[in-house]
Amino acid sequence: MCRSPWLSSQNRNFPNRMGEGSLAWLASGATVAASAVSMTITDPRPYLAKIDRARFDALLNRSSRPAPEVRTSEPTLDVAPAHVAATGGSPDAPWSVRGGIQKFGDNIDTDAIIPGEFCHLTKLDELGEKCFHFVKPGFARRARDGRTIVVAGSGWGSGSSREQAVWALQGARIKLVIAKSYAFIHKRNLVNEALPFLIVKDEAFYAAAGEDSELDVNINTGEIRIVGSGKVFRAEPLTAIVKSLLRERGLGPAVQGHGGKVVERLAAGV
Repeated sequence: MCRSPWLSSQNRNFPNRMGEGSLAWLASGATVAASAVSMTITDPRPYLAKIDRARFDALLNRSSRPAPEVRTSEPTLDVAPAHVAATGGSPDAPWSVRGGIQKFGDNIDTDAIIPGEFCHLTKLDELGEKCFHFVKPGFARRARDGRTIVVAGSGWGSGSSREQAVWALQGARIKLVIAKSYAFIHKRNLVNEALPFLIVKDEAFYAAAGEDSELDVNINTGEIRIVGSGKVFRAEPLTAIVKSLLRERGLGPAVQGHGGKVVERLAAGV
């Protein structure tokens, strides 16, 4: 295995953080920038000594001089031809998911979903095997048939922003997550990685949906039917962009498929 060394100013570090086989050392932003010149670890102080302090203060708005004008431009992307989306149909075409519930309470954090000691794993199936390793032993084993729907309370995915929490759920073959609310960054990770999720705030649903209950869910319309009782509930509607990203199998494939027009296409549900 190739072990690639990295010097980074990121705020987290563990084996494989920068890719499988990588080794990362943490340093200040100045040290990283200075080291990038020669690709060896370099003391940034000689570079810092050459800085025009008056200009530096101005850049940080530490003087009365106006801040420099910032101009932005969009790069031209060379992308592959448009690909086939996950459902292959219109934004509101039926997209049914059926499975049994594994149920959780409130404030399930990402360290519960995938403990930090396993975040060095890079294969989805390995992460999936460690999903809820400590807080719900047997979760991964029960989910192996690919029919598990997670139902949880408020604050699902709080804590760390680690992407591995979503990858672990995918590795465990989770079909769908239903919760009262989500931590913002974790919800964005769900969207970006195209793991379907719904928001249901109706307490009657949580009272009726017990462990191992069978659900029949239409992700596009938000209709949820408890198979045993026939009771029907409604999730909050997904936005057009979220629906499109789920159909496109995530943000990466969407950018590859639509290039610079990705936001426009996703918002239009194309």
